[in-house]
Amino acid sequence: MPRPKNNGNGRLLEEALVKLVQSQTSLVEAHSSLAQTQASIMQTQASILQTQESLTQTHNAFVARIAETDRRLAELERATEQRFARIEAILREHSQILESHSQILESLPDKIGAKFGFHMPEPKADK
Repeated sequence: MPRPKNNGNGRLLEEALVKLVQSQTSLVEAHSSLAQTQASIMQTQASILQTQESLTQTHNAFVARIAETDRRLAELERATEQRFARIEAILREHSQILESHSQILESLPDKIGAKFGFHMPEPKADK
């Protein structure tokens, strides 16, 4: 006698095949999404490298500018120190000249009086 057909196994097999096809479709979609994500990551990495290179160039230019500024500042400080040293020397010389002129002016009345015969009156003592 022929065996009766069992539709249960066939139906289970069909359901399993449908699930397998769905899983495979999901896997293909996930793989596609992964490939897009990887491409996006690679573009982002390339952009980061360009930005990093630009930042390095900017940093190097900034460091060079600071070095030039430091050099100029040191030169200005040296020139300022020299200028102040010259000014201080001139001021010392002028102070000496003023002291000499002050002494001459203080002695002038006595010399003029002596030359023309004038004498300063003696201070009178109070009685």
